[in-house]
Amino acid sequence: MNNCEQPSHLVSILSDLIEGKILISTDIRASNANQYFCIIKKWGINLIEVKKQNLTNRAYHLERKLDLAFDNLEKAKVHLKRLQNNK
Repeated sequence: MNNCEQPSHLVSILSDLIEGKILISTDIRASNANQYFCIIKKWGINLIEVKKQNLTNRAYHLERKLDLAFDNLEKAKVHLKRLQNNK
């Protein structure tokens, strides 16, 4: 993990995803929040991403939630525990 990757942001995001929450990048109080979803996907954790139109303009955003398949959920929990132990 390099210096620009904040473990606290990853812990928060993974915790929310494991709880079944749907997240968009504006839910995360971090610059370039999309990088954290990319990191999670690099770890082999599957996210379900749905393209939604913004309410205020013609642009789109991605709503993301964790694929709750057993193996995927376990992989997310392992990474969350690893991050929590490194704090």
